Amino acid sequence: MEGLPKSVVAWSGLILALCVVFNCVGGYTYGEDGCASRQVHIAFGNTTSDIVVLWATKFANCSTEVRYGDDTWDMKTVVPGSAYFFSDTDFNYIHRVILSNLEANKTYYYRPGQTEHTFYFKTTPDGTDWAPDIIVYGDLGVDSETINVLADKVSGGQYNSILHLGDIAYNLRDDGGRLGDQFMQRIQSMASKVPYLTSPGNHESDDDTFLQYRYRFSMPHTDYPIPLDRMWYSVDIGPIHFISYSTEVFFTNGEAYVRAQHDWLIRDLEKANERRDKQPWVIAYGHQPLYCAVTDDEDCAQTQSLVRIGLEDLFYIYGVDVVLQSHEHLYERLWPMYRGTVLSKSYVNPNAPIQIISGLAGSQYGPTPVAATNPDWCAVHIAERAYPSYGRLKVYNDSHLYWEQIGVNTDIIHDYVWIIKETHGPYNQSALPEELQTKVQDSITKITNQEKALNAISAGGSQKTLDGETIKTEEMDDDDDNNTMQIAIGTSFAVFVLLFIIGIVTARKIKQKPSSYRRWDTVDYGRKFYSNVQDADIDTDDFEVDVTDGTLPTSKLLTEEQACK
Repeated sequence: MEGLPKSVVAWSGLILALCVVFNCVGGYTYGEDGCASRQVHIAFGNTTSDIVVLWATKFANCSTEVRYGDDTWDMKTVVPGSAYFFSDTDFNYIHRVILSNLEANKTYYYRPGQTEHTFYFKTTPDGTDWAPDIIVYGDLGVDSETINVLADKVSGGQYNSILHLGDIAYNLRDDGGRLGDQFMQRIQSMASKVPYLTSPGNHESDDDTFLQYRYRFSMPHTDYPIPLDRMWYSVDIGPIHFISYSTEVFFTNGEAYVRAQHDWLIRDLEKANERRDKQPWVIAYGHQPLYCAVTDDEDCAQTQSLVRIGLEDLFYIYGVDVVLQSHEHLYERLWPMYRGTVLSKSYVNPNAPIQIISGLAGSQYGPTPVAATNPDWCAVHIAERAYPSYGRLKVYNDSHLYWEQIGVNTDIIHDYVWIIKETHGPYNQSALPEELQTKVQDSITKITNQEKALNAISAGGSQKTLDGETIKTEEMDDDDDNNTMQIAIGTSFAVFVLLFIIGIVTARKIKQKPSSYRRWDTVDYGRKFYSNVQDADIDTDDFEVDVTDGTLPTSKLLTEEQACK
């Protein structure tokens, strides 16, 4: 700057210093972290033709647009979105954009925010006459080798979605949310390619706020951020109607949201049965199981299980085909059963929902100790020998569903089963034992009265009294009205952020104050976690499975180590 007036040099130095502090140029931040698009992941919108793109940045005043197209050289469509501040982490602004009305069965390329990296995803086929292939697991820690293995699997283009059944990262909130940042960045390689659908687990509680979970994920037919009173949703994927429910309502917030979920489930299941000609398979998934064969003092092992009391009758009466669960760090497949009674030891036209626990994806607590003596409803129970592993669900057609539990490092199929159903819908109650027929009739009477009350609410638009409680009108597909409100809120929030960001950035530049946090190693509202368990006496068996025969009505012959005794 030799030869320039001193005043110009002084002002230039001041401007340069301010830009270093605020990391800004032309209204946008720059540098290694400021507006880099991190933690990119996608989910379905209200339908599979809508894809929601989310990513995180360090600051708010970054691009919230997604540029996309069906060719890497022709990404001309630009869709704006919104940014949301949610927590004092290193990447504390979540950007959310909805790509609507996408063509079916097409690969799209996209660039979120200011990144130069191109991501891609493929939309599902149109209609219901195709075979969804879906990865399923729960209880996945940030350091699990499962993430890299599944990223390779997803890159092959075989899978249409991933279902994560709670207990995410262990824990999203740890180290002031930085562990959540790390986990979301790690799963980017798979979650940016296929929709990542979730259910909340106990490790997402965050002192009953579920803060990290509600902002980091966006789910179908819910507002954003996900409301505490609507951490459940449903979505149709081909011939499947998926229902994600929250088991955590029974253990958090003083059970304040149990009734809200119960009423929503009645409505959703009622409508699902009206559409069984389009989506014959109804599959529910949540975190904590209804039943489990474990040694610990778990809710699912109790006679008066809160989850079981709250959900089992609904799933049976409305004819849910399959219930997917995790929480226990094991793999368990149950015989068709209702209220503790095995109705058959066959998966051909079962007369009750088929329950599966797949919680072996990779928790630092290791596998769950198995019960010394298992109940008669337990068909398969595997822990140490199948750790880590994940589930794969494929619906071939209206009548055949295939499930397998696959070893992460070995690709060994630890268990598989065909579920064959010639008809779908409410189960045949006359086939129940007489005692259960009486119980289920009592439940049906109660639920029918609840249905009538809920239908009256929808028709009248006013508050009604149900079992002595006052409840409010709630429409299932209320996203249009909520989106209008969200735009107004988002606009106001953006103005607030612009006024407040300078103070935030200045404070963080001066001193990075670590957020307080607590570990979850021992107790979480009654949930005891496990230390690592070693079982040197159990070896992994190796075998090959022929799954080409879609009419095969049998499951694999079980070894003594696999079968429940």
